[in-house]
Amino acid sequence: MKKKKASATKNKVISVVLLIIVSFAYLALLMAFILRFGFSMGDDSNYRTVDWQLSETESHKYRLYSDEIPLTSEDLYGPIDYNYYSYERERDNTIFLSKSVYRQDSLPTKDAPPRIEYEMLEPQFDFVYRLAKEQLLEIPEWRDNTTYEPIDNKIFETVEAYQHYYEDTPTGEYTLFFEDKIIILNMEEPLTTKQTSIIIEKLGI
Repeated sequence: MKKKKASATKNKVISVVLLIIVSFAYLALLMAFILRFGFSMGDDSNYRTVDWQLSETESHKYRLYSDEIPLTSEDLYGPIDYNYYSYERERDNTIFLSKSVYRQDSLPTKDAPPRIEYEMLEPQFDFVYRLAKEQLLEIPEWRDNTTYEPIDNKIFETVEAYQHYYEDTPTGEYTLFFEDKIIILNMEEPLTTKQTSIIIEKLGI
């Protein structure tokens, strides 16, 4: 700009505009990264390691965590006689967004008990909420035959809510938008009315 002998005012305006554009691009990239991958800054967790036999010739060591999580498979499905569940909690906090991820995993086997995973996002600014919503409703290219269909907001008292479908079949994945937070549920099957009530109670919706 100096070489073209632009005025100081014009130079300043263009610099500010470019700075704003770059800042929003950076925030969009940051939000996409947090939503998809997180920062892996979770709480220190206690775990035990088990050596699990995958086949006659192959085994693998797995970590089984023992974190406290607000909603468990036992809450949704009743008592489960299984000694190898992993209860894991991760939390990421930035000035833009708080993200909590909870998962209950079972070891890989043919008759494994039900697994669940859910995320709670709390955007700190309206523009962050909008960016998060845009990212979450974008269907990745690798998820062929997947659609997000709206569901009745009265079910979870949401502002907007979507259930994921695969080839016209409803799945146990839900994306719930509230006024100040977003909850993503990843269950193995679509929820029953009773399970929905349990989730509302356990997650404080």
